[in-house]
Amino acid sequence: MPTLAELGDAVTAALNGSEFSLPFTAARTHLARVNLDDHPQLGVYVIAARLAAERVSFEGWQDDHTIQVMLYEKPAAAVNDAWLDAMVALAEEVLLYLRDQVLLSLPCVAIEFNAEGARALDLDELESRGAFCSVINATYREA
Repeated sequence: MPTLAELGDAVTAALNGSEFSLPFTAARTHLARVNLDDHPQLGVYVIAARLAAERVSFEGWQDDHTIQVMLYEKPAAAVNDAWLDAMVALAEEVLLYLRDQVLLSLPCVAIEFNAEGARALDLDELESRGAFCSVINATYREA
């Protein structure tokens, strides 16, 4: 099984090698802190989030690696439904892409996906900071 860092790099490369409805460049990071002044445009961050191991037999373990993909943007103008629709659609598009994407360079398969928040949207972040935030959790297991 690849390390969390290797898996994060592979997911970042896959996202950056594809086209989506809104342009972005994904970056792998260890921290999910975003300073809106430093990132006025759409930010997509790939975070190596979690390693879990479960005993599956007397001799063996099963490792699950969770990668988080965070989409974050604070609009230049006031928040409106058209902008929110586009951002929620992008979050759904990224989730479906990762679900269907095979990371050919790594011996692992995706086993679980989910998006945190209502409609893949952190409503607290939207109300308190006027920013869109969606976190997609992708869990991978050795093939």
